[in-house]
Amino acid sequence: MGEEVKNGKSRIGSFLGGALFGALVGSVAALIFAPKSGRELRGDIQEQFTAAKEKTSQVKDTVVQKGNEWKSIALDATSKVTRSLKEQSNELLDKVQSLTKKSGESLEETLEDAKEAIGKIGEEIDRKLEALKEGKREEPQEEAREESR
Repeated sequence: MGEEVKNGKSRIGSFLGGALFGALVGSVAALIFAPKSGRELRGDIQEQFTAAKEKTSQVKDTVVQKGNEWKSIALDATSKVTRSLKEQSNELLDKVQSLTKKSGESLEETLEDAKEAIGKIGEEIDRKLEALKEGKREEPQEEAREESR
């Protein structure tokens, strides 16, 4: 894209330069072929040269001014886009961190519940193994009866 802009500026500059050069050559040719004395001719050439110089200066000032305006617009747009991307990135990061924290807490709770359940199952297995070793069958505990109700 930068190369396209450079080529566009180069074309505009070439066109303006060619137009000014053509106007200057045309003015000089008209003055040379006009039936005037040398002094009048030199005065007319001087006036035309001064007018061309002023127009060139005006065109240059306009081009510089427009270039600065476009530069300012581009910088503002770039700044806004950058700021917006930073804000969106921070929001996304906050959401991801929040979800990660929540899922971590949820995972910890699930692990604690699983540990408790495994502990209870382990205790019950130990009781049943002891009962089998002693040769008797263990009756269901009150807690098991209450849970089934």
